[in-house]
Amino acid sequence: MGSAGIMFTFCAGAVLDWKWLAVANGIWGILFMIGMYFAPESPRWLLLKGREYSAKRSLEWLRGRDDSKAIDAEIEKTKKDIAIKKTQRVSISQLSSVWKPFIVALVMMSIVQLSGFNVLVYYTVNIFQMANSTVDPKIASIIVGITLLVSCILAILIVSKLNRKLMLSVSIFFMGVSQAVLGYCMYHKEQLDAQIHERLIRENITDLQAFSVNKTEAEILEYSPQSPDWLGWLPLVAVISFLFFGNGGYGTLIWVVTAELLPAKVRSVANSIIICLGFLGGFVVAKTFVDLIEALGQSVTFWIYSGMCFFGLIFTIVCVPETRNKTMDEIQEAFNQPCSQLVTERLCGCCRKK
Repeated sequence: MGSAGIMFTFCAGAVLDWKWLAVANGIWGILFMIGMYFAPESPRWLLLKGREYSAKRSLEWLRGRDDSKAIDAEIEKTKKDIAIKKTQRVSISQLSSVWKPFIVALVMMSIVQLSGFNVLVYYTVNIFQMANSTVDPKIASIIVGITLLVSCILAILIVSKLNRKLMLSVSIFFMGVSQAVLGYCMYHKEQLDAQIHERLIRENITDLQAFSVNKTEAEILEYSPQSPDWLGWLPLVAVISFLFFGNGGYGTLIWVVTAELLPAKVRSVANSIIICLGFLGGFVVAKTFVDLIEALGQSVTFWIYSGMCFFGLIFTIVCVPETRNKTMDEIQEAFNQPCSQLVTERLCGCCRKK
């Protein structure tokens, strides 16, 4: 649904200004509030409050009233689960017993954020303008929105058929390649801008505004070196490739793999910390994008994101175990080995596969 929302925003943003776009997005929030008014309370929450009759009515509304035995069985199962949870108090201190999978899950979430994923979503139009792409930035943003939706649907269809580790590795590899290609496009554009700047300096032209007013468009173009044709379409391909492989791989699988890595007894606490720190990191990366552009330049900024992706590839190969068709005991057994032995087995396993 998040990908569908992004696609809607990009499509609406192509024809609406920011004020009406905010109104259009706000309508969905109002519809959500209306829908929630008619939805019943969670059966589990009602059982926690001791309201079993209301919980049963809620479950009937959600599941249908056809099979009362199945509903009664689910009510009893939920009550037993609640009773067990009440006797097992979970605290942050318990994370010390599962610190290895917790750190792995936290680093994986950080990799997604540090790869620049949110940057390419938030600054789509600006990035195409930076690269001087010949594709209309608004049209390009619509294509990006469709790509996000298609990649998310594709990930849902194949996630149960392919190994998690393979999908994660392929995803982060192509994310790194895409960011490197985008960085090269920015580098080539910076070189063209430098050539224009040098020519203007040689001809003692310092007032660019006055220069552009006094010259025709043809005369201004004489000062601009001819851009290669590939610079017009390659940035769009790089962005689409990054978001397709990112959203269809790491961006979607991170939620599945994180849940599979962590034992049930600490999953709620651990996930809360991981998601909180992950979104905080995403905010910092998106907020510092413009600062990095001004301090280091456009090409270096995207090459930094590319470097983080390739670090993520190495980390995934070395530290992330395969979780598909594995029991929780098998996954935890992999983390109970010494770190040096764990790394050696991961590397040797990759070599044998090759």
